[in-house]
Amino acid sequence: STVIKYKLILHRSRGKEIERREVIRETPYCVFVQDGQRERKENKSGAYEQWFDTWNEAYVFLLGRVQMEYDRAARDFSRCQLELESVKAMVNPETPHD
Repeated sequence: STVIKYKLILHRSRGKEIERREVIRETPYCVFVQDGQRERKENKSGAYEQWFDTWNEAYVFLLGRVQMEYDRAARDFSRCQLELESVKAMVNPETPHD
């Protein structure tokens, strides 16, 4: 008998998606899915894929991950903005001043 799981896929080009998938069986670290006539083993946790028991668990994980990326980008932007203003404020000491 199969079980429904949710596979979070983190694409570099196509964005992120949560797929509803049938799983044949699972271990603590792997799931087994039907791939045509064969059974294929997939790790539950990888760099670009994560498996979850519910869609909501996958969504909460994804939301937390994207929020962290956003927060990091906002900090980087603020730092770069300050650095840009600092560079713009530089004055050539060899230029005569009135």
